[in-house]
Amino acid sequence: MIYQSKNEKINFRAMLIEGGFYFAGYTFFDVYVVIPVFIYAFTGDIKLAGLAVAIKLSFFMLPQLIMGHYTSRIRNIPGFLGLTGFFGRLTYLLIPIVLIARAGTSLIMFALFTALLIGSLSDGITNVPWLDLLGRTISPLRRPKLLGYQLLLGGAGGLCAGIIIRQILITSWSSENKYALIFVIGAIVLTVSGALLFILKDKRELKMDTKDGILKYLSKLPQYIKKNKGYKMLIITQSLAGFNALAAPVYILYAQNHFRLDEISVSTLMVAQIAGGLAGGLIWGHTGHARGGKTAIQSGILLNIITVSTASILYFANTEHFFIGLIIMVFFAGLSNGNYIGYINHLFEITQKEDQPAYIALTNTLLFPLTLIPFLGAVIADSFGYIVLFGAVAAIMLISFFTSFRLGRSYQ
Repeated sequence: MIYQSKNEKINFRAMLIEGGFYFAGYTFFDVYVVIPVFIYAFTGDIKLAGLAVAIKLSFFMLPQLIMGHYTSRIRNIPGFLGLTGFFGRLTYLLIPIVLIARAGTSLIMFALFTALLIGSLSDGITNVPWLDLLGRTISPLRRPKLLGYQLLLGGAGGLCAGIIIRQILITSWSSENKYALIFVIGAIVLTVSGALLFILKDKRELKMDTKDGILKYLSKLPQYIKKNKGYKMLIITQSLAGFNALAAPVYILYAQNHFRLDEISVSTLMVAQIAGGLAGGLIWGHTGHARGGKTAIQSGILLNIITVSTASILYFANTEHFFIGLIIMVFFAGLSNGNYIGYINHLFEITQKEDQPAYIALTNTLLFPLTLIPFLGAVIADSFGYIVLFGAVAAIMLISFFTSFRLGRSYQ
């Protein structure tokens, strides 16, 4: 593989390894797989599972609303990424500490949501500088490969993590001991991923020419919508497709509750959903590289339609082999999680390099209200039932699929 520069070679490898540890580590704290089962085991509350996803998403996106403004002013991006990522991910140790201390349920949930909040805030602060570094130091042909290989490597580690999680959950230990061990391992892997950010290299001229304050900067963001017509359709499609998050946190809980599954069956489904994430790294990375971001986006939307349709069919089906269908359902749910690659690649395809930090910030500003979608989905499932939830997701996904055909392929 021939690299355009020494920095590209170092960053490609460093980002690949760091991303592998990052995704593998978050498998132990997966808000779509592990955390919902953990919360339900201690509280029996589906809505809290949706709230966990909402907190993770919202505090991941919040800092990105302003980081597009400050990224160009960071003197040492690798050092900034390393410090913020390392200490942010270290906070996940809070959860096993309170579990080992045999704290009450309220304190355990407080520690969980605090760790999710701080960890997600840290990831949100580093995301725009990380993407900026990606866009500037990694060539366009290698970006889809890097993102896909990250998910593939992280998925492989995540699959190993899933097997470890399953083996821990089927032991006769107490719930506190089981999840304490799960979260200790996860926190260690995440902390290592944060430390690896220090390896990244950057060479650029620091841009200190603008004296605009943050409010003036945010007021200018809408101009980028007028500047790029293709971006409007990307936001419309991504906003509609984002409603797949209504069902994302409840697939395993739906299987557990509706089909009255035991712990061994639930842990098997967790591994199957993690395996879907492993396959997603390969599939979405290859699709983005070979066919472009638009094709990856459309494929992901279709997959979401298939997933909720499978869930709906199983709801009404009277079959002794429902568990195979549940495995397919959660595998597809895991597979769709990596489809964000399509939106990132398409954003890079239709925008100019110097505008990309601003477009990333603008995207997160516009999509921020969607962070409450997972909590809304949990409320719908709890109040009206799973089938109403799945039907709503399917309808919105069909609309987003039709709008996706108007996505452009190049900067306009």
